[in-house]
Amino acid sequence: MRNFFSNKVNMRAALITLSVIILLAIIKSFQLWRAASAAASFAPPPEAVTTAIAEEKVWRESIDLVGSLAAINGTTLSAEEPGRVEEILAQSGTQVKAGDVLLKIDTQLEQGQLKAAQARVTLARITLERSRSLRSENLNAKADLDRAESEFRQAEGERDAILAVIERKTLRAPFEGQLGIRAVNAGQFVERGTPLVAVHQLDSLYLNFSAPQRYVGGLKAGGEVRFSVDAFPDRSFQGEIGAIEPAISEATRSIAIQAIVKNSDLALRAGMFCKIQLELPESNTYVTIPASSISYAPYGDSVYVVQIEKDAGGAAQQNLQKTVRQQFVKIAARRGDRIALSSGLKAGDEVVSSGTFKLRPGAQIAIHNQLQPGSSLTPSPPDT
Repeated sequence: MRNFFSNKVNMRAALITLSVIILLAIIKSFQLWRAASAAASFAPPPEAVTTAIAEEKVWRESIDLVGSLAAINGTTLSAEEPGRVEEILAQSGTQVKAGDVLLKIDTQLEQGQLKAAQARVTLARITLERSRSLRSENLNAKADLDRAESEFRQAEGERDAILAVIERKTLRAPFEGQLGIRAVNAGQFVERGTPLVAVHQLDSLYLNFSAPQRYVGGLKAGGEVRFSVDAFPDRSFQGEIGAIEPAISEATRSIAIQAIVKNSDLALRAGMFCKIQLELPESNTYVTIPASSISYAPYGDSVYVVQIEKDAGGAAQQNLQKTVRQQFVKIAARRGDRIALSSGLKAGDEVVSSGTFKLRPGAQIAIHNQLQPGSSLTPSPPDT
């Protein structure tokens, strides 16, 4: 009898425990259902973006190349005669004009030789005049007159040679330009051929570069060249093709090109490395969008196209939130802040131009176009 009552108590406790567990499970399931219902009814706030309209543009084809700047006139001046540097008249880095005296080498020895040579010229001239007078009266032989003329010419030649040495010891600027850093000091003895100072004309420069042979047909003198340099990342420079090599290099199968660049503010320097964009005469029509619209990915580049929900009759509901769809595109070219597309969009499509990293297909957006990203073909700085 005791076992019967004990089993009955245990069964009742088990039923109560099971009932409590079932009740708790029902309550928890109800809570989860309510949370899921609330989550399903919750719409995330629209993402703030800017948009741009795809435009159809005619673009001239261009190629990206590299080159370097070189001075149109530039040289390192060297000593033409040995001697001691007597005087330095132009300091490093200064602007000079053609003919300006830059440096003088001691000419004391040559000045003494010049006085002696001038005395010989004077004596030879007097002798020649006397010989001519005597010859006019037939008082001397023709050979005496010839000898006097020869001695006079020889004396003049010796004098002129000394004058030339003196002149070569005076270093002058061969053209207008800017001096480099001088390599000698006053009082220093220099040998013939010793480098003294460099001078470069900087108001105009050569831009030397090469292009693959397949572009030869589109090259011509007068064509425009755009380029940038690392020293001025916020500037874009222009040049004009001045010369094209008549022969293609057999080693590289490329053709050498030389453009002329105006450098009125003297910002550029010979030897600078340049990133070049060379325009070709061929042109194509593309759909263009801001470069900031592109989402790059290994599986393909894409943009987000703005779309408006429509009612059952097909009419757009202006009061509804705008959404986006992901559209894969094919890039044909890039220029400045613009991208040219060969497929994927048509003119008039509205695409997201900033804020794409926050989006997913079907996401709602709020358009704020008060502040747009750059969208220029020639931005400053380049490719912003």
